[in-house]
Amino acid sequence: MAEGQQGMSTPMALLITTLAGFVMLLIYIMVLPVIGGTVESTMPASAPDSAWNSTYNTALPKASDIYTNNMPIIAACIAFIFLGLLFFFLRGMIL
Repeated sequence: MAEGQQGMSTPMALLITTLAGFVMLLIYIMVLPVIGGTVESTMPASAPDSAWNSTYNTALPKASDIYTNNMPIIAACIAFIFLGLLFFFLRGMIL
């Protein structure tokens, strides 16, 4: 390996890469509702007796409900990944 090219060999490089991924995930989580709201508001009108018309079929879930119901699960998975990385990092420091 050339001098100055360590890749993921140091714990600090792993930490910086993980932090960059976390920031990208936060940006994605903040932008996704804006895009979803725009898509929902631009949908064409359905026929009055269509199964996809929310006034005719009141049991249709909203996209925002699905997003808010699934975000805690996704956040818990992300937290477990970061805890695993933390334990991996601390184990490397101790041993």
